[in-house]
Amino acid sequence: MHRLRFLAATGDIIILIFGFIGAYFFRVGFIFSSDLPFFPYLLASGFSSVIWVTSLITFRGYQIGIRLTRRRQLFKIFIAGVAGTGAFGLIYYFLEKAVFSRLLLLFIFILGLFLSILWHFSIQALEDHLIKK
Repeated sequence: MHRLRFLAATGDIIILIFGFIGAYFFRVGFIFSSDLPFFPYLLASGFSSVIWVTSLITFRGYQIGIRLTRRRQLFKIFIAGVAGTGAFGLIYYFLEKAVFSRLLLLFIFILGLFLSILWHFSIQALEDHLIKK
């Protein structure tokens, strides 16, 4: 079961990075903007997704047997999303020393939250399948 927790946390980081990239292209368009350089954005998203997952680990968001139908678990993901999105804003600002779109932070938060909840539902389904075997 420890492998399942590791899979959930690692998968969360990967899913969140894809969510950050999706938010970038949703906001900027399917181009690489010179106003919002992609490499520092990708670097900040990697650090921020680790902070997001670390927050979930701190809040015990990866306990085996936790149901996502409980409001407490969804609230943990929400708070970790706030921490990860805030960390992204700070990290990107200190990397580039430039202010960027606040709408991008909203897209990051919403897309990351949606993908994270979807990932947790799929891990929960995998856990249920493994327990029934």
